This record gives sequence, structure tokens and C-alpha cells, in this order.
Amino acid sequence: MITVDQFMNLKSRHQNGQSIGSIQQDTHHSKNTIRRVIRGEHPIETRTSPKPRANRKGKLDAFQDYIRKRVEEFDLSPEAKKVWGICRCSRCWKTFIV
Repeated sequence: MITVDQFMNLKSRHQNGQSIGSIQQDTHHSKNTIRRVIRGEHPIETRTSPKPRANRKGKLDAFQDYIRKRVEEFDLSPEAKKVWGICRCSRCWKTFIV
């Protein structure tokens, strides 16, 4: 797969009259790849958002009640509650708020 930038570079070089062999030497793509790009048969790599992960149990799930109890017991400052009361990973963010 080639990126959109590489695709545009190959197409513009060919349109400017550069030969397939000289494009191949400059870009280090195979001649067949360059021919496919020129004919419009080569797929272009597009960036997509990652697939959402399945909800899994976190390592701290078993200790959530204990941590909440300790935070309440020692009446920690709001800054400390942020550090100790909230797990920073995106999976646990909503379930671990004190």
C-alpha cells in the first residue's frame, strides 16, 4: 500500500514526462507498482480510526471499593483524589471516579 502523498508524487512525476524507470530509481517503488498507480489500479492507504476495544476487566477492578474507602477515610485534597481516585486509562475513566 502507498500513501496519498506517494500516490500524488508518482502521478505528478509521470504527468511531467518522467519515465517509469527514472521514477523507480528516485522513489524505490517497483516498476509494477508505478504502472498500477498510473493506470489507477493500486489501492491507496487511508487512515481510519482504530476499532474500539472490547470492555475488559482492569487490573484494579478488584480494588475499587478499597481505594474509594481509603480516599474517603483520609479525606485527601482534591488534587490527591484526582491522582488516587481516578484510574488514568480511558477504559476505567468513567468507572473509577471518586
